[in-house]
Amino acid sequence: QQALETLLTNAGIDPDELTLAENKVALAKMAYESAQKKLTEATMTAPFDGTIITVGGEVGDEVTANTAFITVADLVHPTVAFSVDETDADKVNIGGSADVVFDALPDEIFTGTVIQVDPSLTSSNSVQVLSGQIEIDLSQYNLEGKLLPGMNATVEIISGKAENVVLIPVEALSDLGGGTYSVMVLENGKPRARVVEVGIMDAVYAEIKSGLEAGETVTTGIVETE
Repeated sequence: QQALETLLTNAGIDPDELTLAENKVALAKMAYESAQKKLTEATMTAPFDGTIITVGGEVGDEVTANTAFITVADLVHPTVAFSVDETDADKVNIGGSADVVFDALPDEIFTGTVIQVDPSLTSSNSVQVLSGQIEIDLSQYNLEGKLLPGMNATVEIISGKAENVVLIPVEALSDLGGGTYSVMVLENGKPRARVVEVGIMDAVYAEIKSGLEAGETVTTGIVETE
């Protein structure tokens, strides 16, 4: 009668048996969590997608934290190390674009992105240089086996870009100071000074944003240039 009343009071469940069952569930849960933790610690996950290049051991071998056990490489997005003279350091920025031509593939131009720029200069052949890394995307190329680690390449970092613009030789520019320039434009056979707005400029050519139209003739005072 007592057992019946206990079951009726607890919706047909024996409290003692319930406690034992709950303890078993708790122990099983603890064992499961411990096994999950051990499995996680025993699983090696690469920090990026790639291809396994080398495995420096076999099952059962002991390795230390400094052992290069497995080498993984991203063959689709390789990086190219570059160095530029310190005088061009101000033209290199993370996120900038670059053209890469490998010596072994002289007919292919690969477009890359600057992903790393060292915070300080280093010395190379007694010259101070700025070093960094360029990442190129090979997903659109069929180059399986053609690019190998250690290949040499020529890198052209693009610090600025302009298309369909008016160009003149830098020798035709006169620096008026304060970022203002002028050119001598031939009008009716006579040179006349005209202030122009200059855009991108290198050691050879200068982009003219305004003040000069395509087809006009400018002069350096020595040689006329159209």
